[in-house]
Amino acid sequence: MEDVVPIAETRRKSNGPLPLIALLGLLLAMLGYAALSASLPAKTAPLTSFGLSVTHADTGLRLLWNPSAVALRGVTEAELTIADGEHRSQLLLSPGQIRSGNLFYAPFTGEVRFNLRAQGGNRVASETVLALDAKAGESTALRGAVTFPAAAWPDLMSNFAAAKPGHAASSRADH
Repeated sequence: MEDVVPIAETRRKSNGPLPLIALLGLLLAMLGYAALSASLPAKTAPLTSFGLSVTHADTGLRLLWNPSAVALRGVTEAELTIADGEHRSQLLLSPGQIRSGNLFYAPFTGEVRFNLRAQGGNRVASETVLALDAKAGESTALRGAVTFPAAAWPDLMSNFAAAKPGHAASSRADH
């Protein structure tokens, strides 16, 4: 007959509630992070751009923008600021001029900064581009001149016609 040897029961030694507390702490940290990140605004706003760029021409600079850009949708006026050395110009662009997508500028200096700012609804968008031109020092009678493509001319003429009566009235008052 075989001898039966009793097997001693071994009790597993417990670490107490420590693993359970660590697991609960980890779960709470994950839930807290998820709740906090869902309530915070995005760290970066989506980039709104006009696609502003400059090309060099023989007698000046052509400023280009994307008239279909999201930032220009629904915009009826835009402001273009030109900083050309000591010369500063601000132009209020009409809808036709905005739709044209470009203008030509004859610079005074070799460093010209264009800033296009548009406001529509509850949003404001602005973009700046710097143009450097080594040929800007050459003599030209057109320095500082801004011209738009022919498609924008009807808008320019209607703006001119609207301003003309007020101008005539003020000149009559001087006499």
